[in-house]
Amino acid sequence: MRRLISLACGMAALLAGMATLPVAWVAHNVANEDGYVSFTEPFARDSEFHAAIATAVSGALADRAALPTLLRPATTAAIFAATEKIADTPGFVKAWDATQRQSHRIMFADQRTLDADLNASDRLAVDLGPLGKFVIEQANQVLPVRITAPKQMVVTVGGNVGSSQLEQIKKTPGYANRGMLAIAVLTAL
Repeated sequence: MRRLISLACGMAALLAGMATLPVAWVAHNVANEDGYVSFTEPFARDSEFHAAIATAVSGALADRAALPTLLRPATTAAIFAATEKIADTPGFVKAWDATQRQSHRIMFADQRTLDADLNASDRLAVDLGPLGKFVIEQANQVLPVRITAPKQMVVTVGGNVGSSQLEQIKKTPGYANRGMLAIAVLTAL
């Protein structure tokens, strides 16, 4: 009987581990702000990703700048070129990390503590503000006009995901802790 109980507890611990591992990964790499920033940092070093970021940042900044229509294409091109040029500098990675921190707060912080225009409880959103500020500082050195960097540039990614899905992600640290506790108890038994 003792062997049967040990086998059953061992199998239950294995199943609990299989269920807990992905939840713990999400808790560490998505729900946790520092883990999220560390997880997304390699994107800032990817050259193919630089072009996508340059396109998004240059378009968003050019749209927000109150420029005459005649200057828009040149301004967008200059911002794009500046973004691609500075993408390999250490300041770019630091600005990317600040962008990810701000974006994480928009999606996962208590929405009551955020400005109304930053409330993203029902969507995946990225705040390109910190990255845009860094790019604008560099682009202003070569542009014939000065552009003021906005404090926030919130861009919705992938449409609405529903607040219930984001709430489930917020709860993963608790689920992971309970799963680890269950594994420990079952293993001890």
